[in-house]
Formats: sequence, C-alpha cells, structure tokens
Amino acid sequence: MLEDKRVIVLIVNHNGGQYIERALQSMISQSHKNLAIYVYDNASTDGSVEMIKKYPAVRLVRGRTNLGFAAANNRLLRLVHSKERPDYVALANNDMYVDRDWVKRMLETATAFPAIGIVAPRIYFYKKFIPLKIEIPVFVPRKEEKSTDNRRLGIKVDVRSVIPRGQQYQKCFWSGSFYSEEHDPITFRWTSEQGLVYVPVDDEDAEFHILVNSRIARPRLLRIRVGDWLALETEVSGKEWVSLPFIVPRQVIAKASTNIINNAGSEIMMESGYGKDIGFGTPDGEFFDQSRNVAAFCGAAALLKSSMMKDVGGFAENFQSYYEDTDLSWRATRKGWLAVYCPSAICFHAHATGFTEYSDRFILLTERNRLLMLWRNGQIHHAFLELVGYCVFVLLCLYRSYVRHEPQNVHHPRTRLMAVLSFLRRFPNNFKSYPVA
Repeated sequence: MLEDKRVIVLIVNHNGGQYIERALQSMISQSHKNLAIYVYDNASTDGSVEMIKKYPAVRLVRGRTNLGFAAANNRLLRLVHSKERPDYVALANNDMYVDRDWVKRMLETATAFPAIGIVAPRIYFYKKFIPLKIEIPVFVPRKEEKSTDNRRLGIKVDVRSVIPRGQQYQKCFWSGSFYSEEHDPITFRWTSEQGLVYVPVDDEDAEFHILVNSRIARPRLLRIRVGDWLALETEVSGKEWVSLPFIVPRQVIAKASTNIINNAGSEIMMESGYGKDIGFGTPDGEFFDQSRNVAAFCGAAALLKSSMMKDVGGFAENFQSYYEDTDLSWRATRKGWLAVYCPSAICFHAHATGFTEYSDRFILLTERNRLLMLWRNGQIHHAFLELVGYCVFVLLCLYRSYVRHEPQNVHHPRTRLMAVLSFLRRFPNNFKSYPVA
C-alpha cells in the first residue's frame, strides 16, 4: 500500500528566511501523511532558525558551521536511516514550495518498478511569467555607419529594466530572438526583428519602465506586445537611452502568464561531464507532461529510494555544492538503478538564492566539480582529455584578459585558474565514498 511507505523530507537551510516558512507549510500540508520533516541548519544568521522553531512538526538539527549542501544532507541521511528507517527520502531546497500531492505523485512513480531509485519532479520557477515581445524594423550597422558589424539589429534593451517595478523576483528569460549580453557600460541585449523575453509577474497590474537605445538617427516604429495585446507603440531614434513606461493590466496578465520550467530531469554529457537541466527557461508545454527515464535529478527536489542510497552512498562531500546531485545520479545509474521524471509532482523553485549565477564563486564550484565528477564516473580518456582541454581554455582566457586586455568579467581568468588549482587539491580525496547507513 502506498500509504504504508515511510517518507522523510530533508531540507538544508542557510539564511533562507525569505522562503523557508512557505517551504515548511507546503511540506506539512502534504496529502501523504506517513511522513516526517527534518531540517539541517547550516549556521544561519538571518533569524530563519527562529522561524523553523515555530513548527513543532519539523525536527531541526543545527550545525555550528556551514557544511555546504552535500555534507549537510549526508548528516541528515545518516541520522534518518539510523532513527527512522524510511522507505524513501524526499529532498527539497529551502527556497521552494510544493504542490499538496508532491510526495504522493512521486511515490506512485517510484513504486511502479523495483529498479526505480530516483524520481525527479516537475520543477517550475517560483513566479509566473508573461512574454514581452519587442518589435522594430532592423538595420545593419555596416550599411548605416562606419562599422564591421554585419548583424541584423533591432534595438538595445537594458537587461535590468525589463523587470516590473516593485517585483522582488529578478529572473527573466531571453529567447533566441535576442543577441548575447554586451556591456557599454550598461548591460544590454540587442533584439533582432522580434525580441521575446519572459518576465516575472504577480496577480496584479504590472508597471514597466523599459530602457531602450535605438543607436541610429532614422526614426523607427517600436511595438511592445504581451501575447496579442498591444502594450506600447511609439517611434524611437538616436543614441540616447530612453525610458518607455507602460502598464500591463492584471486581466492581460491572467490570460498571458505561464509557468517556466526550471528542471524536468537532467541530462549528462558523458564526455565532458556537463549537466543540463531539461527544459530550463522554457515555457511549460505538452512535452513536459510525459513521464520518461532521465540521466539525473536536480538536487533542488527529488525522491530517493533508501535501498538505492545504501547501495550507492551519499553525496560527494568533496564537492560542497553543485554537481553533487549529478554525481549521485551517475553512480546510481552505473549500478543499474533508474531515474524517472514524474510530471504530476509539481514544485516551485526560486533558484540560485545561495550563489548568484555566473558569479566567480558559481563558476569556480561548477567547473571544479564537473571535472571531479567526470574523473569519478566517466571513462578515463574522456576525463583526461577534458582536463587538458579546460587547462588550455584557462590559458586562453588569461591571454585574452592580460595580453589583449579584453574585459575580465567576460572571461573570468583568475576564477577559472582557481578552479583548476582547487580541482588538483581535492583530487586525492575524490574517490572517497560516503555511506549513509
């Protein structure tokens, strides 16, 4: 019987005061009742421990120092396997909340076949998003001014300005109709004929003040749409930044808003070690309604079978944070366990609240841990060639930054060099196992 399956929810918290209460409330209200909730606090200083203590159903374990994600989860895994003897453990980040049937739906998938050791839920980003479509006739700089730029350009958009006024959630997703970020000195992106960007919204009117720069003197007609609704129509010209104010009514938001996928299971590039969130930044759709086998789960949320964890071991504490989930998945599938995506298990994730994406710390951890994971799980010649190739890439970044004086915030040469040095320091302990029972 599904109701007889004992599930322990594990949450690692570090300064999660902005999100932890909603996370705990969603866990306590789960429809599957044979469940206990454990939180390991990684030496928080923001008052979130006091918030956790308000919930007597939650069993709090306090750490004296910040152990990182991997080691803190391992401590909880060893504790619950010695005290609770669960059938499954459910992992959840402190910056997420889950649907009421989240555990139940994952259990239905997990119990369908004995070899299923991992269930990956459908993870959305924390807020709903609306599509802003920016339309403007293009120009080619090489034909209009002294330039070697042969791109078909629309208009420059300040990347910070597309977030609605007062919106605290600062994520947005740029489609392929935008070019890559540039810096001069404002961080901006060029549209092509139609620039499509998904921006976060609440269930109320959204006020925008989008900064644009036409670059050329010739007037051009610019339109901004939300779905089929025309939000703004105006002429733009010149090299000065201009603010375009408009309001999107809540009725339009209700009709146009959608969920954006954070993770629907993960892929592993076996030769390079890179992991990839399936669906990351993509609007929800029919593709994500189908259950399927996947290579890995996202550590933000998953259901893990206890017998699989005893067989495979816990997270690689050498990693601290990032890629420890992909490493565990790879070890599990190498031993014959299956990882399955469950589309009906819904959760919402703020994402990257501990580290800013593409910050120096983020780059150091992800690049170092990717290489460590590849040496732990991949074929030796792939691991060796990838390490050599990455070292050559680091030398190229150093050359571009210090010889050609290209911007260091583009290449991050010192951070990438530190990733290699940190990899070499941690390599002697890279093959250590971490039993959970």
